Amino acid sequence: MQELPPKKIFTVQECPSYAYVYPTAKEKQPTFLLLHGFPSYGNTDKPAAFEEYAFSKMSSHIARILDHERTQVIGYFSALVFVSVPYSPPHPFDLGALNALTKDAVGYEKYGYMSYFNETDASDINSVLPLSLVYPDKPELHKTELCSRGKIKEWVEARKTAPLPRWESQEEREARIKLFEKGGWTGSTNWYKSVIRNIDADAESKISPTNFAITKPVIFMGGDMDYLTRPELMAHLAEQGKQEDWLPNVEFKTVTGGSHWLMLEQPGFRYFGLTC
Repeated sequence: MQELPPKKIFTVQECPSYAYVYPTAKEKQPTFLLLHGFPSYGNTDKPAAFEEYAFSKMSSHIARILDHERTQVIGYFSALVFVSVPYSPPHPFDLGALNALTKDAVGYEKYGYMSYFNETDASDINSVLPLSLVYPDKPELHKTELCSRGKIKEWVEARKTAPLPRWESQEEREARIKLFEKGGWTGSTNWYKSVIRNIDADAESKISPTNFAITKPVIFMGGDMDYLTRPELMAHLAEQGKQEDWLPNVEFKTVTGGSHWLMLEQPGFRYFGLTC
């Protein structure tokens, strides 16, 4: 595997500093913009105010970084790939309604953990205990101990742990623990607090609905053992996007034996039917 270049730090004017890795693309080759999700946080700033986690703010920060690197990523996109978490146009977020909807669709609430992250002071979270549940050895623990309301709180208070998954080494787990011991859970939980409070609603209301459509090819990737983002719900959303014309060229791919962490379990784009 090719060694990555040194990490860069870029401070957006009057905004947070972002840490990232930028391997220069080979001549005439496109640049892939990879944006991670919860709970991967390294040396990027972690503001205490959840208002700073508005998507409208963070997307403008990413655009400034691309300008800083003089990288025209957008112009090179031939397709967009959403791994484990699909795309849908912005809409008012109602946690209670979503839990009721998913319970009716798949038999259990999928977003119970969000209530815990919303109500809990991040400084009270032990850095080790949630990680063993977020990255468990058995994907089914996401369903029984993370998605169900109140279960993650019981897990943490009982100081439960789970064995490492087959794809994570002890060295990698210790590195994650050190990151959270240094930065805490403020950044991670603030993403959820901002979404639950619909802090992007005003900015989104000023965007024409036609601009939420993605006309380029889109791929949804979902593991058949993903209990956080059920593959049948991703497939349903893809079909809805086709019918309502906000994803006219979407395709859904199921990864057999994959859980929520596909990129960690099966590294390498060839596993996802992509070429680069």
